[in-house]
Amino acid sequence: MDRVSQLQELLDKTVQDFAKALGRLQFETPPVAVDLNTPVTFLSEEQLRSSQQNKTAFIQETAKDMILSVKAMDYLIDNLPAINMTQDDQNARLRDLNEESKAATIELQEAVDEAAEILREIRDTRDFLARQKSLVTDDDGAGS
Repeated sequence: MDRVSQLQELLDKTVQDFAKALGRLQFETPPVAVDLNTPVTFLSEEQLRSSQQNKTAFIQETAKDMILSVKAMDYLIDNLPAINMTQDDQNARLRDLNEESKAATIELQEAVDEAAEILREIRDTRDFLARQKSLVTDDDGAGS
């Protein structure tokens, strides 16, 4: 997979992780009284402490994952091919790569043609051997 695709996948994963983190934090946030006349569901101290511990562990894990993702993105960006090249240099590089691709295509076609020729020879040899076997079998059957 090329670096740009790796970068795109990493960015997609990071955005998904971030969205999941926001959703979980929103879901786990204890209710807050907006109006003194509106009661809030009561949570025990133990439930609040447990929720806070889970939230803290989740935040730490998510932060670690985000930092690793950002570092990986930085690495991929820094190692993108031709990032420090001028437009003319990049165009020249693309022309060179195009020529290499054309040469590789010709070489591949020659290999395919050679393989097809070898396959024809193998089939011809197989057919020849089958005919020879048939002649030997017919001769053995006629002489008995």
